[in-house]
Amino acid sequence: MGFAFTGQGAQWAQNGLSLRNGFPVVEKTLQKLQGVLARLSNSAEWSIIDELSKLREESRINEPQFAQVLCTAVQISLVDLFRS
Repeated sequence: MGFAFTGQGAQWAQNGLSLRNGFPVVEKTLQKLQGVLARLSNSAEWSIIDELSKLREESRINEPQFAQVLCTAVQISLVDLFRS
């Protein structure tokens, strides 16, 4: 089995919200990834979980600096969900 992660463009507001609500492993992975993001030398001043929770009107998920990180976070969460 192999996985191909999508590039920017497949994201939408509240992407992965139902997965977070339905599967604790997804929430755990997103929290872990937030910790990784926070430890970067030029760490982001925003939260993966907060950004993925925003309504379409508030969401910044279509801006490249958010889209790339958020799409990757959701996809890593899916891999962890499949593994579980």
